[in-house]
Amino acid sequence: TKKKRGTYARRKLSDAIDGIGSDSETDDEDGKWVDGSSGMTREQKRSEAAAKMTGEQSLLGLRRMFLSIGRPVDETKKKMSSRKQKQCEELGFYLFNTREEAKKDLKSIMTALEKSHHNPSTDAQSALRKDFIDPLSKLVKKSPQKLFWINMTFFLHHNPIVTLRSERTCAFVIPEVFCKWMWKVSCSSYRVMGKITLSTCQLLVRYLREKLDVDDFQSYADLSFLKKFKIDHIALCLENDFGLWLKPGPAVFPKVEPGIKTEEKDIKDASTLDAVALKNFFVLCTALLDRDYFCIAGNGAENGVGKGATSALVSVTRASLDVGLWTSDSYSSGCARMLPSVIPDLSASIVKSAARQIAKECVEEWMTNTAESVVESCCNLAAGDPGSTDADDAHGNLPLATVVTKLLTREVAEFSSDVALMKMYLAERALRSCLHDITDWDDKVKELMDSRCRELSNDDSDEIPCTEMFFHATHAVVTAEVGLEWIEKHMELMMQDKSRFLAAVQIAGECALVGVALFRCTNLDNETGKFKYSTEENDAICESLTNLEDLCNGVKMECRAVIAYPHLRRVKEYLTRLGKSIGGTRGISSKDQRKRMREQGSLDSWIARPFDSLNSP
Repeated sequence: TKKKRGTYARRKLSDAIDGIGSDSETDDEDGKWVDGSSGMTREQKRSEAAAKMTGEQSLLGLRRMFLSIGRPVDETKKKMSSRKQKQCEELGFYLFNTREEAKKDLKSIMTALEKSHHNPSTDAQSALRKDFIDPLSKLVKKSPQKLFWINMTFFLHHNPIVTLRSERTCAFVIPEVFCKWMWKVSCSSYRVMGKITLSTCQLLVRYLREKLDVDDFQSYADLSFLKKFKIDHIALCLENDFGLWLKPGPAVFPKVEPGIKTEEKDIKDASTLDAVALKNFFVLCTALLDRDYFCIAGNGAENGVGKGATSALVSVTRASLDVGLWTSDSYSSGCARMLPSVIPDLSASIVKSAARQIAKECVEEWMTNTAESVVESCCNLAAGDPGSTDADDAHGNLPLATVVTKLLTREVAEFSSDVALMKMYLAERALRSCLHDITDWDDKVKELMDSRCRELSNDDSDEIPCTEMFFHATHAVVTAEVGLEWIEKHMELMMQDKSRFLAAVQIAGECALVGVALFRCTNLDNETGKFKYSTEENDAICESLTNLEDLCNGVKMECRAVIAYPHLRRVKEYLTRLGKSIGGTRGISSKDQRKRMREQGSLDSWIARPFDSLNSP
């Protein structure tokens, strides 16, 4: 009828506004397709669309962490000790603040190269002089000022020496001073240097990944200046060159001196983060870590296990919380990858490099200490700016949830057991910090672990005979289960601080999902292609995931007045996605079936049956 058509049109328009698709082939009442396969109701589709929109567009848990970038060298030196100043000069951490400064440095480099290769004595030196030094010197001296950086970018892309595509038979070496100059250009401000920062970064990454292991008959780039690097220099560079705030508590921005005219907007947004420069630096550090080029100091317990790697991961954690990192559009100018997508790769590279270099028996100790340091660095960051979505987060719980979610993503963790294990320690420690009211965490987790894994024991002993990785996976899922159970029982207390409620639910969800990821990435034997875990171990995980799915539905039912309280709406939408993800992951338990099989084959159970059942067919 006409009325029904009007109702359907209004409903379709409402669904389109909410971001979901609706067609006549879907039964919107019971969520089943015409062919009988399972689908989602319109309310579930709307809920999922709102959850995605909330997760992608919200800036919850982000704070301003970068003070400034491109500060004058003299000003930077004044704030540094003489030891750090000398260290930064050796490593080349001082970046270019102007194009004139970069060009002046390049001129001095070319002058030195011309003198050192004035009379070449070998074929390689002659090739370097003819194909690299002379063309570049001519470009520096005679290129018009307006076209210099365009010509320089073209030179980097097409010069046979720089691209290592020369047809000459001799092996040559790209000078170290020029490679060091490219490093400084790559990490300099994109607003100042332009697209040449992208070109130099791509070349350096190529040198690191393809041309690092060389012999006497192969051309390569001399990157020996990078041998002075240690992994804790990442924090040093982020603090001194990029202005990252690494001290405890929220960032303290410099006050404007009297007599200096500054717009009110500039005072409010003191962070002038250059996303391209930071992205290039992170990409270069990732390439170095993948080749274990960074030396991780402190392998011994007396020096602190992996102390440098811990400081690096803490600094990357602080950087990932800066609101400008997620809102700046400067990284979209010709960049193949966005800055937020680089951070999980860098964090994973730090973890994997540390796991390879630290003694095997000390890896988990390092992960535990690092998780503690990361959680401490995210606490007490104060609430969001007035008028923001997390202005009510007085205790700073949402930054902790943001770090657990975005620092080491589940997509990265699924491909490495070391990364999954690090994320597990981080999620568990963060959940305990957020739900600090629970004083008997260890007892509750042990009790649930014993009940889940009781069937794994063949005798009456209290020990659980399972592999180490299975224990970690189960421990993460059970920890999330304990957290959600406590939340469900203390809803009135959680409703008093809704930002904490949201953070606790998100961290518990990440804790459960990383447990599943850890279970998956350690279950398959790469050599035989068979699964490692037994049926009983699969059922133990399945039982915990089933309880988690029920807890998600139970907590979600308590989230009322979602229109008046946006945090409750976010909790409800997150639990909707979490429950659906867990439901599609847990599988079906064979526990009841195995119990029936054991009873059927037991003589005692047959004798103990009632008399009537013996006569039944």
